[in-house]
Amino acid sequence: MRLTVEDISNFPEFTDLKLIAGRGGLNNLVERCGILDYEFVDGVREKWYSTNFRDENMIVMTSFLYAKDNEYLIMDAVRNLVSRKCSGLIIKNIFHLPIHENVIRYADTMNFPLLVIEGSNIHFEDLIILISERVKHYSLIHYRESKVDEILRSGNNQKLCEKTAYDINPTFKTDMVAMFFKSKTAFGPEDYVAVEDLISGRDILTASDSMFYYKDGFFIVHSREMFATVDAEKLCRPFMDMFGDAINNFRVGISSVHHLLWQIKNCFEESKYAAALKADDSSGHMLYEDLGIYKVVLPYCSGQIMRDFCREYIKPLKDYDLETKGSLLETAIAYVMCDADIQKTADHLMQHRNTIRYRLKNINNILGINVLETKDYEKLSFAVRIFICNDENI
Repeated sequence: MRLTVEDISNFPEFTDLKLIAGRGGLNNLVERCGILDYEFVDGVREKWYSTNFRDENMIVMTSFLYAKDNEYLIMDAVRNLVSRKCSGLIIKNIFHLPIHENVIRYADTMNFPLLVIEGSNIHFEDLIILISERVKHYSLIHYRESKVDEILRSGNNQKLCEKTAYDINPTFKTDMVAMFFKSKTAFGPEDYVAVEDLISGRDILTASDSMFYYKDGFFIVHSREMFATVDAEKLCRPFMDMFGDAINNFRVGISSVHHLLWQIKNCFEESKYAAALKADDSSGHMLYEDLGIYKVVLPYCSGQIMRDFCREYIKPLKDYDLETKGSLLETAIAYVMCDADIQKTADHLMQHRNTIRYRLKNINNILGINVLETKDYEKLSFAVRIFICNDENI
């Protein structure tokens, strides 16, 4: 994830930054910062072009020291910073110089953000340290991953969730929905970088959205001040579509829409749970709101008690299949997924219904239950669902 001018303008540590021009450039990338205060002083001006501000994507800070005796030099500085592809200008106007309308118009035309420090509580040193730290953190692929883990461990601490959410992205808005892209194969940081390269240049992700690596996949968090709809699938569709055929390499889980920043924890949990299940159709994505009983099973499915219960019913079927290729486990799963309807199970497995009855009889004999009776079917059904939630690995 990259740091942008809008991120800086939304740092919770600095609430006195006000945008006065160049709104169209808020998404400008920021890779470093510098100070402009003496470059137009007589005797120094000639050296500026060959020394300072040679790097692109730099946000510049100024106190207007160079212009205190000639306010018209402000326009010259803005023009030169734009020509050098700087990201924006932060102004601490300690000399109370007028910023003329032509400077504002030029910055708006060139999409060059001008930010003014309105109070006296913001110091350049603090801004430089914070921006430099954030640039460094955002360049570390595991930084936001660690922040997600902090949020997931936060319990009911809403303030901690909000603070940590701003560490992930200081531009997050209150309406949000999350997508977790769980890779179907081994997936590491290098694979994630390749995914980022695949979608580079797309303009779907804005400053208030975030995309970042997390364990066996990656998150996309989409946020706005107020969504036009609460249809999570509709909100997420453009983000899934931008990956093209590469989306087939992932199982995508989509959270519900939430409206408070601390509920980002819910977004992360819900999208992870939804991605843990294979979609029933060819869409490749699963909505948390469609999980049904799995909403209860998924948070606890990896616990030892759950796995032991699952193993009691699943392992004998696996062992039998290894010896005889009897397809009993496949039949048991299909039977549960088809809501104990023998004909639907037969259609799903493309077998005759008598074949399914024969296999169910074998399942009964091996497990010592009768899956045609409600109380025993419930045991098999629960074991199968735990098995599925653990990626069929117990």
